[in-house]
Amino acid sequence: MNTEVLLFIIVIILASAFLWGGIWGPVWGPVWGVISKGLSSSQATVSQKSIPASSPSPTVSSQTTQAKKNIQQVPKKPAVPVVIKPKSDISPYSGKIKISYIRTQTLNYSSLITLTTNLQKEEKIDITDWEFKTKKGSFLIPKGLERINPLYPTLSSQNIIAKQSDIIYISSDPSPFLQKDKNFRPNKCMGYLSGSRIFTIPLPQTCPRPQADQFPSYVNYWCKEYINTLGYCQAPTSEGMAKYELFKDDNCLSYLNSNLNYNGCFSNYQKDQDFSNNQWHIYLDRRDKEIFPWTNEFDTLYLRDKNGLLVDKYDFGQRVCCD
Repeated sequence: MNTEVLLFIIVIILASAFLWGGIWGPVWGPVWGVISKGLSSSQATVSQKSIPASSPSPTVSSQTTQAKKNIQQVPKKPAVPVVIKPKSDISPYSGKIKISYIRTQTLNYSSLITLTTNLQKEEKIDITDWEFKTKKGSFLIPKGLERINPLYPTLSSQNIIAKQSDIIYISSDPSPFLQKDKNFRPNKCMGYLSGSRIFTIPLPQTCPRPQADQFPSYVNYWCKEYINTLGYCQAPTSEGMAKYELFKDDNCLSYLNSNLNYNGCFSNYQKDQDFSNNQWHIYLDRRDKEIFPWTNEFDTLYLRDKNGLLVDKYDFGQRVCCD
């Protein structure tokens, strides 16, 4: 039934009830119940039809859609490639040990390499087994002795340790001591050995000289006179002693043997702080295996540490240039 028709009927009935309430009262009650029930049902149906199903707001829906599009349109950050840096070929000792000079071999001289150090006061570097290499060949730095002790001539050699201000000379000549690895750090007494052995790397001539006030009382005048004629690191000679008639002077002979030679000097001065020199003398005994060319052709001498890393290099010879 139409809503408008239903309302019209209700109005008619209400008007009649108002006019003839007394007459229609017994009948009105049941009729009103039926009409009320139908009216309630009708209103409920109308209510359900008039209220649409809930749906998202057009504005909210639009914003959500746009947000999704924005999320999709945000560009992804490109993946950062992992860069593996190549290992450096440069030694951590580069700049601390340098090749300062080389002399290639000639008919009269063997080859000679000179190294210098740039180290802090307490800094030390073990250079044994470092490699020198050219196109012609290579060799390793051998071992040596900090001190040549005359009382223990067979001491085992140890690794060569470079210190602050050291100068390291490396010759291809054989060792003056004719023993392998008998390389050494000179001391202020070793100059006495120059007269009895061949040192192609010159020894420092800094042997202490006895002062006049240091002579013991048993040394006579002629013995002192003869000592004063000797130069630094010069040991007594038979000719000189004969000239001053000292062979019969046991006191003088005893003094000379105890002081003016390497053994006596070493014994007297080995505890001095300045006893050892700031040099290393290394003899390789490889004149028949020189790593430098006999010609003056251009090449490079490379120095690498125990790990094969480059410490220094030195160009030598003449480049052959073509126009």
